[in-house]
Amino acid sequence: MIVIGFMLLGGVVAWLLVKLGKLILGIKTPGTSKLAVFLVWLALMGGTYFALDANGLIAHHDNHPQTTQPTVSRSQQLGWNATKQQELQQALNQWAPSMGQAYYWLSASQFKFTNHQDVADDPSHTIGWANDGSYDYEVVAVANFNRSFQMGAIEPGHITYAFAFYQGHPIVLVSQDAPLNQMNWQLTQNQTVANLWHQIATQSSTTE
Repeated sequence: MIVIGFMLLGGVVAWLLVKLGKLILGIKTPGTSKLAVFLVWLALMGGTYFALDANGLIAHHDNHPQTTQPTVSRSQQLGWNATKQQELQQALNQWAPSMGQAYYWLSASQFKFTNHQDVADDPSHTIGWANDGSYDYEVVAVANFNRSFQMGAIEPGHITYAFAFYQGHPIVLVSQDAPLNQMNWQLTQNQTVANLWHQIATQSSTTE
């Protein structure tokens, strides 16, 4: 509205200036008035625009679309990614036959941690998937072995590893031979599994 007001005012001022100029100079050539008014108005508008712009009264619109930053999951914040997931699976699958075992992997949609699944070493500590909320033990991968060698649901005769982070440090928890709704999580005593997890979880990786 400010700009429109100045444009109208500029038109009136330009017309008056031209009339005054013709009166003083005695110009009577037909068509001169319109051209002169236009030129004077154009000059006034140019000066007005720069004056308004200099005082911050002209709004500039940025036509470039705004870019949104991608959301970073909690597991990514912990340094976990698809490459490390694949390396962990390969490492555990290579080790398992030496123990007469065969593991399959469970995603967050296939396995749910419940509120009463505490950690035996410290019942006050909670455990859950890293991307599902705030937990003491933030799990990024789960591998299960059924002694029947059946894959699918976790059976009472099982060994289940939860690969987690505790205060940013890689920790392996294990539950053995427990009902599904009473998993008895505790720190693993298997140093081979603990070491391979620590090595993979702490290594640098830029591949997602």
